[in-house]
Amino acid sequence: MKAELRIGNHIGQGEVMEIKENVVRVKYTADKERTSLIRYEDIQPIPLSEEVLLKCGFEKCEKHENFYFIKLNDWTKIYVAFHEKQYAVELSVSKHSFCPKVKHLHQLQNLYYALCGREMEVSL
Repeated sequence: MKAELRIGNHIGQGEVMEIKENVVRVKYTADKERTSLIRYEDIQPIPLSEEVLLKCGFEKCEKHENFYFIKLNDWTKIYVAFHEKQYAVELSVSKHSFCPKVKHLHQLQNLYYALCGREMEVSL
């Protein structure tokens, strides 16, 4: 998972602030903001769910029950569909699309960043 993580990614233990050789430093809030070191083998990725997608600014499609979307600009949207117990992301640009499979929030964050050059807003 080390190669998948970037600073700013959200994992079960908090938001990644620093990536080291064997651990990551995460920021989390208990009674006040704190940081902690987490070993890679102890990282808990956040599985995608309807709740997580909605908290990231996605909207539910009216026409398709298991589809969610976020508009990047006038001609580009990212669609996320739930099929057979997993989420698939479809990027639609004009008439072209591709569908990488993602399972966890940090993967969706990284795809969003690669496409937009900016962080996806996440409010968990």
